Amino acid sequence: MLLLLLLKLLLLLLLHYMIMKKPELEFGPERFTAQSTGWLTTSRSRSGSGERETRLKERERGRERERERGERERERESRDRAEEREREREREREREREEYSYMR
Repeated sequence: MLLLLLLKLLLLLLLHYMIMKKPELEFGPERFTAQSTGWLTTSRSRSGSGERETRLKERERGRERERERGERERERESRDRAEEREREREREREREREEYSYMR
């Protein structure tokens, strides 16, 4: 049983090696190409690479928009915190003025 399992594993490894060594193999009407990841895709999906590139560009634009949105949000929060600190300082100064005015 274990020997059979090892034999299957060896055959799979050999098949993977052959595919990676010779990237394009013919299997009937469709051609398969080994991608850099080692996964097989049909040439039909490769022909739609324009769509794939468009999707990748859209995804990158989306990431850029998210990054910009995050930066704007952080800047706004930073400004809000700075304004709140300034208001707190102003309140503190006002309290000190009131205390000094009571002391006089």
